[in-house]
Amino acid sequence: MNNSLSFLTGLAVGAGLTFAARDLAPALAPHARTLTKRGLKLAVLGFERGREALALTAESLSDLLAEVQAELQAERAIPQPAPANNGGDLLAELLADEHPADVTPEA
Repeated sequence: MNNSLSFLTGLAVGAGLTFAARDLAPALAPHARTLTKRGLKLAVLGFERGREALALTAESLSDLLAEVQAELQAERAIPQPAPANNGGDLLAELLADEHPADVTPEA
């Protein structure tokens, strides 16, 4: 609905300007070159500002991406601490590997 309303509004404005142009053309003709130059200057300035804003945005995103990659590399480089183990547990593990507990002595 909104798109069709916008289209119809644009069509009406365009048609109105077309009909008005034939009456206004003789009055605007002496100023047409100046108005055109001003319009082009504004377009060029707007394009340059938009390009600068886009470059700043791209640079900011690039910096942010570099920070995230550095953080990920730092997280990967940190060694994970081994679980605390006293000597008794280690000895018990070694003995359990050599002598299984499920073996029953023969009678």
